Amino acid sequence: MRQEYVKLKTLDNIIHFSPSLYFGLTLLIVIILLVNKGISDISVLSILGLTFLLPTIIFYAVQKEKLKFKIIKTVLNENEFKELVNNIAKKNTWLIHSYLDKEFIIKTNPGFINQSWGQHITLKLTTDGILINSIFDTNKGTWIITFGSNSRNIKSITEIIKKSTIKQL
Repeated sequence: MRQEYVKLKTLDNIIHFSPSLYFGLTLLIVIILLVNKGISDISVLSILGLTFLLPTIIFYAVQKEKLKFKIIKTVLNENEFKELVNNIAKKNTWLIHSYLDKEFIIKTNPGFINQSWGQHITLKLTTDGILINSIFDTNKGTWIITFGSNSRNIKSITEIIKKSTIKQL
């Protein structure tokens, strides 16, 4: 199975990748200002370009990595999957934002005391199992540091799914 990524809406993608966009746009603006001031020394522009280009690429790669799904092998059918996800959301007082084509989007709202404004959790049923991902809720901005909240979500949901699968057998 090839690696799958969470598919975000256009505005959500812009927000999710905004750390790399900040550096890229800053580079563009600085180069335009320097050229307009008559500074066109290629060595100065090259050093400046590399200074901003490196963080742009690094932040893009980090944010792209966060969109990778993890797979949980299971044999649940669609009805069992729906029931399981509804139970997970209810147990954790999370809001089911949408369900379409065997894919749930769940939003959390733990508050900053839990070191997060909220997460966007995606659970998708496939023939191989359940794909799972947790990122910061793009409606509330983007964070570079997760303080472990996304990992805890994935670990907690994985344990619940595995326990449920064992009960099915």
